[in-house]
Amino acid sequence: MRSAVAHGSEVKEDQLKPAITHLRAIVRRALIRTIVLGPHLDPDTVFDEALLSTQVRKKRINDPIAAFLESLKSGPQPS
Repeated sequence: MRSAVAHGSEVKEDQLKPAITHLRAIVRRALIRTIVLGPHLDPDTVFDEALLSTQVRKKRINDPIAAFLESLKSGPQPS
C-alpha cells in the first residue's frame, strides 16, 4: 500500500483503516520514547544513529526506556 500511495494511486477505504491504526501505534511509541528520553535528547541524531547501530539503540534508547518502565512497576520511591 505504501508504494501505491507514494505513486499517487487511489487507496481503498478498507486498506486505510488498518494502516492508520498501525501508524498511530508507531507514532505513539515514538512520542513516548522522545518524552521519556528527555529534553537533552537530540532525536534526529540519536534515532538516525540507532538505525545503524544496535549498541547505540541499546545504550541511548532501550536501556533508558527499560529503566523508566521498571520505575513505573516499582511505584513511587520515598524521598
